[in-house]
Amino acid sequence: MSRNEKTTVFTGYERGVCGIKAKQGPLCSALDWCNLYVLLYANQYAFPLICMSYFKGHRPMPLPLKLLLRLVCCLAESFLSIWGGFKKRRYTIGLSVLLMGVSNMLSGLLPPDAFLVFVVCCTVMGISAPFYGVQNAIFQETVKPEYLGRVFSLLTSAASLAMPFGLVISGPLAERLGVEKWFVICGIGIIIVALAVFLLPGLREIDNTQ
Repeated sequence: MSRNEKTTVFTGYERGVCGIKAKQGPLCSALDWCNLYVLLYANQYAFPLICMSYFKGHRPMPLPLKLLLRLVCCLAESFLSIWGGFKKRRYTIGLSVLLMGVSNMLSGLLPPDAFLVFVVCCTVMGISAPFYGVQNAIFQETVKPEYLGRVFSLLTSAASLAMPFGLVISGPLAERLGVEKWFVICGIGIIIVALAVFLLPGLREIDNTQ
């Protein structure tokens, strides 16, 4: 890659940051996005472990559960496209994240013989996940059009960086504390992110764009 190409890439990221910083609401929302993705990717790596080591399942067990998650995600997305979410969109986002956090935490608190309840928790996770996508519409409405592509590129890169960071966090902690305790910790972290959606003044600003 040439020097000019490198400059173009970093200039694009810089413009993305400028687009987000223009208003406090999108900035807080972007930070919330990054924190949530670190926790979700960390939890994703621990998902097969809790199925096989804690709930004493067989190796193929995580696959049908992930297929179930995909199916309920598709159904929830269809419902969201019809309903549109709450009038105050931070409620849609916050409740979505809160349901994910509570489901994760409960999964870690279950006894090893409560696998069917764990399946219910996974179903709730799958249902709630698409409603967080309302945030994309908020970015489209609050960020200037000339910055929008840069902003989404920046957020996509941040989500990609969350993958290895989440693995670095979840691996040692799940091994040291136990995978079920990691689910509790991860769930509490996601609940804190959800509370930030409701409580931070900057995130309340996102409803003023309607």
